[in-house]
Amino acid sequence: MSKPKQIPNVTFVMLCYNQEQYVEAAIRGALAQDYLNLDIIISDDNSPDRTFEVAEQIASTYEGPHSIRCQKNKKNMGLTEHLNSLMSGITTELVVVAAGDDVSLPNRVSKIVEVYLREGRPMLLSSKAYRIDADGKKLDGFAPATVIPIENLYSVVSSLDNLDSRVGLYLGASGAWRMELWNKYGPILYEHCWEDVVMGFRAALEGSYYHIDEPLLDYRVGIGLSTAKATSLKDKVISRKAKALLKRDLAKQRFQDIRLSELSPDLTEVVNEQLRRYTILASIYTSPGDFLSAFKLYPLESVAGVGREVYFYMCAFFSVFLRRK
Repeated sequence: MSKPKQIPNVTFVMLCYNQEQYVEAAIRGALAQDYLNLDIIISDDNSPDRTFEVAEQIASTYEGPHSIRCQKNKKNMGLTEHLNSLMSGITTELVVVAAGDDVSLPNRVSKIVEVYLREGRPMLLSSKAYRIDADGKKLDGFAPATVIPIENLYSVVSSLDNLDSRVGLYLGASGAWRMELWNKYGPILYEHCWEDVVMGFRAALEGSYYHIDEPLLDYRVGIGLSTAKATSLKDKVISRKAKALLKRDLAKQRFQDIRLSELSPDLTEVVNEQLRRYTILASIYTSPGDFLSAFKLYPLESVAGVGREVYFYMCAFFSVFLRRK
């Protein structure tokens, strides 16, 4: 007779910042979870608006089966440091992650646990989501629209090959991971990383991931900086720099993570080459001294990097100029 599967302890972590308008619905969704004995942490990254006050008021009047704790950072940490701080205090087997502007469906955690046990406790799980607008109205289609398959390690690694290539591996707002995955590789070391791309890469290294092909949350679209389109030359510069810093830090993090796993020599070389290229590119935007140092070591790659940026801005300038005519 097979042994019954032990039901895992789960922490539901909601990271909030400047989401006063949406956080009540997000917290109500967390409290409505039908998975019993859930530990819920609502963590506000020192929002200048009333996000924390709204969260604290709801938590103080809650009398349901879950344990809920609200906290506010003494200073604004940014997403990466905020997440690292939260993960350092979690001891449950499984963590379900949420954002303060999305709404989890009541069965989200229970469905994740059901699949988690059925599929042999994968390191990382994600799901589809309904798309909603700023007012909570359902939109057509599901999120995410397109992702890179985590099961294909070569595709995951090569996603950093080009500055404009997609890097999304799963919908971060739908994610859940085993603390074993986090504890093996440790905190995210570089501030411009996206946590879903980091955790997706780690799951790819472990060969342990499962996607739940049904929507388990309402995912709010059309708000935030990530949805804004760069139309002016200034916006294009800001966007270009952000991409360079993102991919540099992702490459740095991957370089660290592959040391704790087994990656084939050819893919390891790809990661090393990406790290070198994006370190040079980011230095163009951040540090002339670093760029000169890189130029001394890799003169041809450095010149090529500058040439690509000059070409990009020539095209961007003419694009903006023609739009104004």
